[in-house]
Amino acid sequence: MDKVNHFIEVCGFDGFEDTNILQIMPYNAVAVFDDVKVPDWVSHWTGYKTFLDSSRKIQSTNRNSNRNINKNQQIFIQELEPENNLELENINSNEIIVENASIHNLKDISVKIPKDKITVITGVSGSGKSSLAFDTIYNESRKQFMDLIASNTHIDNDYNDSKVKRITGLQPAIAIEQRNLGMNPRSTVGSVSRIGDYLRLLYATIGERVCPYCNETVPKNNVCSKCGSIFFPLTPSVFSYNNPDYMCPVCKGLGEEMKIDVNLIIDNPEKSILNGASLWWGNLRKFRDKPNANWMKGEVLALADDMKEDLEVPFKNLSEDFKKQLFYGTDSREVSGATVIVIEHNPMLIKRGDYVIEMGPEGGDLGGYIIREGWLGHK
Repeated sequence: MDKVNHFIEVCGFDGFEDTNILQIMPYNAVAVFDDVKVPDWVSHWTGYKTFLDSSRKIQSTNRNSNRNINKNQQIFIQELEPENNLELENINSNEIIVENASIHNLKDISVKIPKDKITVITGVSGSGKSSLAFDTIYNESRKQFMDLIASNTHIDNDYNDSKVKRITGLQPAIAIEQRNLGMNPRSTVGSVSRIGDYLRLLYATIGERVCPYCNETVPKNNVCSKCGSIFFPLTPSVFSYNNPDYMCPVCKGLGEEMKIDVNLIIDNPEKSILNGASLWWGNLRKFRDKPNANWMKGEVLALADDMKEDLEVPFKNLSEDFKKQLFYGTDSREVSGATVIVIEHNPMLIKRGDYVIEMGPEGGDLGGYIIREGWLGHK
């Protein structure tokens, strides 16, 4: 160290190659813990970092090697600050200022963009519109935003260099490209722009968790003192609408709830359900007199028999409890009173039955045999 000319010779650098050195600061002594032990596999390491100088002599950076330095003598090294630091005070907060953008075919351009307005970037194909909007402004906005949460590992923050001298006035941004999103109902603005990732991270980081059993706020230790429930730590995946374990149980993550339009099922409530109050079930009187393998009609008759409901009266006069179970089900309550035989190939519908008979083993002359029969597992 040349104190007269303010010159420091750097013998080595403990860091990654091509890392920029922004500032050199003095080393401050810290308390030493005598009872601290290191694993055997690192016991051969020195207590300080050493480097080889040009004469192949080892020079130490140990703080104890400079004991002869006059402690009253102060050495000041100017910190790295922008040369145009005074200009920063005069920046218009209502503008996004891009200085010397040069990515792709941009020719070291500078531009000012007003905030809270719609700015249209136009030009012929290949003129640099996307380079300015996406690869410069949007990419730099993401980089600056991710710098605030760089310690988080749930979101990829490996962004390309924007190749711009400076951009000021940036805000968190989303980008929606001009392309076909397809017909997938799970493709939303949040998923395409990745703003959904940031929202999940925000909820997991600062969200207030409420116990679904006692409605008490869950402390940081994830334990509810009131009911004793223990929860897993919050992670962004908990707020994913595509995860079956965490999606909304009503809409299944689609944001839309399927409901029955009763007026489309019952088109003539003045008639009885036996005489055709509903086109959906048709004329149930004929079905009751001469039943066939129509499962839906058989369920209506079975429910009416179970609830002792008179189907001869106009549909509007039936009990509200019967109508509710007719449209929305019996909430797993078993209904007896009718024998229903159904021909079905859909495995999901077959599982709703009670008893199964499988025919086979092939079609035509090779069929006609009962392969297996029996009660389903839920009986």
